[in-house]
Amino acid sequence: LVHSIEDFFASMDKPFTLDHVDLDAISRDHDLGELEKMVEFIVGACVMCADKQKFVQQIMGMSDGKGLMMQYAQAIMQREAAPPRQDEPSIAQAAQDAATEEECFVLKKRVSALESDLELSRDRVGGCNRELEEQRMAMSQVEQENEALRKQLEEQRATLTKENDSLMEQVKEKDDELHDLMSKRRDDNDGGHKQKVVRLENQMEKMVDENDILKSKVKELSKAKEREEKLRAKLEEMNTLKKSMQDTDKLSVERLEALNGVEFERDDLKRQLASLTKEVERYRNESVDAMKQLHEANSAREVAEEELVKMDDFKQKMEDAVERAKYFEEQLEEANEAAETVVVGGGGGGGG
Repeated sequence: LVHSIEDFFASMDKPFTLDHVDLDAISRDHDLGELEKMVEFIVGACVMCADKQKFVQQIMGMSDGKGLMMQYAQAIMQREAAPPRQDEPSIAQAAQDAATEEECFVLKKRVSALESDLELSRDRVGGCNRELEEQRMAMSQVEQENEALRKQLEEQRATLTKENDSLMEQVKEKDDELHDLMSKRRDDNDGGHKQKVVRLENQMEKMVDENDILKSKVKELSKAKEREEKLRAKLEEMNTLKKSMQDTDKLSVERLEALNGVEFERDDLKRQLASLTKEVERYRNESVDAMKQLHEANSAREVAEEELVKMDDFKQKMEDAVERAKYFEEQLEEANEAAETVVVGGGGGGGG
């Protein structure tokens, strides 16, 4: 595993080594500290490989340990090594931008849903208010009609009661007179009394007629009482309707309060969305600056590599020059030795 990790980073022009990881402590003692060092390089390999987008999405989808994985990714990106290639973006920054954009998207959806609910609530409250206003107008009209009928009923009741009392008194008086006349009629049958009896009979018929009129008025009074009972029932119904309207008013107030709460939550979410949008813009600007710095570092690396090639060429030329110098020195030594041999040989011949 260690050799595979080192080979991967070497292929990415990042010559990381795991010499500082104590493999014996991992295998023998199950050392979590040493194991964490290796996990850091494994996470780094995941977020730098060709399938890095898949692994970044899996890390961002973790419910537990996501922050720790992000720390591992940032730590491996911050290690000193050869400058990264120009096409290698900041994986930790990309993951953070993706998380922020995803959160912005979720907030936008939530704000849109709240605005839809708010619009529906406003329509419902408007409908309730219109219905309440219609009920108030109907109730006001019924109350006016009820008041007029009540006054009319009171007037009729007072009139009929007064007429009834008067007629009852008259009936009683006539009954008394009729009783007296009947008694006198039995006692006295002469002509004068007959005329008086006829006159009294006429009065009696008149009183019967008046009694019939009184009975009809009593019937009217009964009908008036029935109308009064109906009006009382209608009044109770209006009181029930009034109570229902009060309950509707209370419900409307509660809905308005809930609507105000939804508006406040929507404004708060909009503020959060604006803040996150600014944060995403700042991250993007920082990413652009990082890419510029990365390009400058790559340019500096290319210049350094060119200088290194030139130094290698100069070093090769110097080595060739040294080799030639050694060759010339050897030739010179051989020539000196030959010259000394000739000189020595010539001196010996002259002496002989």
